[in-house]
Amino acid sequence: MNKYGKSAIYATQLILSGEVLFADEAWNIATTEFFTTDPKACPRSAFLGLCEADLIKGVKQNHINKPLRDDTNKNHAIEAVALLSEDETFSS
Repeated sequence: MNKYGKSAIYATQLILSGEVLFADEAWNIATTEFFTTDPKACPRSAFLGLCEADLIKGVKQNHINKPLRDDTNKNHAIEAVALLSEDETFSS
């Protein structure tokens, strides 16, 4: 798993444990664990978009501090989940 995947999992764990309240704060903390330089914005937008769309189990709307604009990569991530869910090969 790459650093962004690890960051997403760690950020989710921070939220679910109650250690961190907001998804954006959890992402920032998580990425400092895996990156020595500033991480890219696109994976952040994808993670926060999935959180906003209620697509990460246990992460609710009250974990969203400030919703992302619609012109970020959040929509790409949400659309990818929708497409994967439609195909029986990939859906659970």
